[in-house]
Amino acid sequence: MSAFSTRTGPINRLIAVLVVVVIVDAAAVTYAFAMHRNDPPPVPAFTSVPSQSPLRDGVDAYGSRPQAFGFTTTPGRPQVPNEGRVRVIVDGRERFDPGSSLRYALAAMAEYATGRDGQWLDRAQTAVSEVLARRRDGLAEHEIPQDDWYGKPLPRRWASAQTQGLLLSALSRLYSATGASPWRSSADEVFDSLLRVSGATDSDGHEYNPWLSFVDDAGFLWFEQFPQGQTPSRSMTGHLFAVIGIYDYAAISDGVRRATAQKVAGAGAATGLHHVPLLRYENGAAWTSDAKLVRSWDLHQVLVAQLGTLADITGDPAYRSYTGAFRKDTAILGFVATGLVPQGDVDAYSGRWAGDVLPPTAISSTPDQAGGERNYPSAPMKPDVVAASALSALRQYSRVKDRRSLDRAIDMVDRLMDSTQDGLVPHDFIVRNPFGQVMARPWYSAQTQGLLLSALVRLHAATGQQRWADDAGAVFDTLRRLRVYREYSSAEPRDVAMGYIGDDTSPSNLWFEKYWRQSGPISYDYPTMVVDAHIAALIGLYDYWAMTKDPDAARLFDGGASTLLARLPDIRRSGSVSETVLRFQVYQLDHHRVVTQQLAVLAEMTGRKAFTTYSRLFAQDAS
Repeated sequence: MSAFSTRTGPINRLIAVLVVVVIVDAAAVTYAFAMHRNDPPPVPAFTSVPSQSPLRDGVDAYGSRPQAFGFTTTPGRPQVPNEGRVRVIVDGRERFDPGSSLRYALAAMAEYATGRDGQWLDRAQTAVSEVLARRRDGLAEHEIPQDDWYGKPLPRRWASAQTQGLLLSALSRLYSATGASPWRSSADEVFDSLLRVSGATDSDGHEYNPWLSFVDDAGFLWFEQFPQGQTPSRSMTGHLFAVIGIYDYAAISDGVRRATAQKVAGAGAATGLHHVPLLRYENGAAWTSDAKLVRSWDLHQVLVAQLGTLADITGDPAYRSYTGAFRKDTAILGFVATGLVPQGDVDAYSGRWAGDVLPPTAISSTPDQAGGERNYPSAPMKPDVVAASALSALRQYSRVKDRRSLDRAIDMVDRLMDSTQDGLVPHDFIVRNPFGQVMARPWYSAQTQGLLLSALVRLHAATGQQRWADDAGAVFDTLRRLRVYREYSSAEPRDVAMGYIGDDTSPSNLWFEKYWRQSGPISYDYPTMVVDAHIAALIGLYDYWAMTKDPDAARLFDGGASTLLARLPDIRRSGSVSETVLRFQVYQLDHHRVVTQQLAVLAEMTGRKAFTTYSRLFAQDAS
């Protein structure tokens, strides 16, 4: 019995007849089957695992934790949901994307299953109906341009087994919830589309174009995310979304169709079980496919959720083991903690401290200067300046409730968020780091992430709009990306991380990095320890903790604050300007002044008097 209740009725159409051919050889046991419709297309043999147990019934992958799979009813930018009609903003225009609509629909169905609120069912039906209405030849088509994992552009109106799998999961849930036969009929068609195997032919004898699945040289059955690419990507998350969709379809089917769906889902699960170990990157985000072209933090989290689901569906302990290992690879690593937990309700950017806590690059929030559209109109956007300026505008708004200041802040933060990828703000302008090295573009900065996080928290407080909280969550996740300080090997791919664990005095110190790059000589990869940038990230973490009480935010704050407190004797230069960059001899008075005020802020955020003492000493040393 399925975890989502099923209402089955008579099937008034000719369904598939399963023909199982057991092929025994030295390599594996293979199953060959043909789907007999009007003119049955032959489906090539694929490998199955002889010892594999039948799939378990009753697993609802998306019912209790849709967010783990990237599904949400409040997707925020660049997606705009409107009562089930979801649009993606591309180049300032609203565009339809079937994948975004289906993620929304599955999240809406989870909401409906939890509270039985009919509006969520209505919204899910609207989103799915729009996908169905825009299909061509039974396939949900993507109109927004995209490259495959090889960096090659996909053709216009490209199709995807991942999207068909999501659609199949959504249709299965809608049929279970309503008993309406059109949902079941559509689900039958979508399931059939996933059996468009590369090299096979349709009822007219024409090869499928596009195909959605293929059997590799070892006999494993794959569902391809980018079938119209020049080379199969073997995307594991795309493959497993299709497998879960087929499993969901089996729950609403009966007879030969159910048996066929279970066989196909089992074959797809066997493919995952064999290939998932090849994707693992220890202590980092996994490869998206065994082609080892792309690694993604966000897709890694989705993969972990999928592996847990496959462990439940198959009952295979290997899937359970992989789930734990992959989860551990991106867990927050160990670092120093001395109990400097955040406390109180401190607004670092309220302006009540003697000097400004914002970086020296901030511009004023007067109407003729701070409008987001007027920052660097003829040059690449400087995200740290824009984020600091947004905070300055929000400070003005908090004082006098000036709507123009709030609108300016919204405009600036919108610009930053529209540029993000996986929550990271790219810096696409030339700059030299403190060692005089030109940063390859794009580069990334924990300072910008911290400033943006603080701005998002304040926008949520000012407007009450959930989208700002959702954006804040995405930006916070980037500050969880840490790397143990060690030299990269020449062949080692480089994740974008926002912090280092370990410095020249302790292997457990935690530093948030202002200058992070993915390319260039290996010697460039070490913490610069820019003091005010590190503290800006800490303030962002504090603000996020104040909004959410997230324990990871508190832990990261503790690690960074404890590191700072331990290194303050090295940062201070008695009677002179302090170290701006602890790793290199850089002394800048404007940064010294900001750090002086930041230390006073940290004193209130932690209740630790030592920060107050150092703030006073810094003020005496130079002002």
